[in-house]
Amino acid sequence: MNTINVNPNRFLRHWLMHAIFVWIVSAVASLIAWSPVAILIAVLGQYDSLFFLVNILSTVAILIIPGAVIGYMVGDFQRNLVRDLLGWDLTPWIKYSIMGGVIGGLSVIAGMMLFGTYLPERIQWMLTLPLFILPLSACQWWVLRQTTRDAWMWILGNVVAGIVFSGLFFSTQTMPFVLAEPLSSLFTWLIAAGSLGIITGIVMLWLYERPITEFDDNPELARVYVEVHSRDE
Repeated sequence: MNTINVNPNRFLRHWLMHAIFVWIVSAVASLIAWSPVAILIAVLGQYDSLFFLVNILSTVAILIIPGAVIGYMVGDFQRNLVRDLLGWDLTPWIKYSIMGGVIGGLSVIAGMMLFGTYLPERIQWMLTLPLFILPLSACQWWVLRQTTRDAWMWILGNVVAGIVFSGLFFSTQTMPFVLAEPLSSLFTWLIAAGSLGIITGIVMLWLYERPITEFDDNPELARVYVEVHSRDE
């Protein structure tokens, strides 16, 4: 990693902007990815003999498609920004982000099935993003741990950012969750998404400044400090 010509403020501005728009793009991409599956399910649903197959197909699609699409879009945006603005190439970042997105989607569904009936509706909504972002950031940590020290901070930063987002947005919404005041809800969502972007962006910059060196890779190599004195001394 090379910190020459890196502008932290410029990186944070772009990261913040992408942190806001990536969710909108992900929602549209999820609908596009779901459309052919929905058409196929509708066609197969006309045949009673294929009822079991339709159920399996719809269940698998619900479990995999949203998480995979969100993981891909988030990973793609992040990798491109880190590569273009920091010169830091995280090659398998997108692949692990997709894996984390799928696991995150499954975690949300499992969490709601296990604890949803025991929790108030507001708390259920507030747990959604932290449950999703924990596996996503954990899979991304597997990539970061090879190039930066204290990579576990990426997981912690993402979970904290997810909690902040949920606290800012869902705590202000009326229940049952409806967008009764679209402009107010949009403004609150922008602040919440911006907070998520600022926190994760700062953590990414902090990790960028802590690269693994040859001494970290090889414990047999130790730093040696030598004091040099002149003959006059």
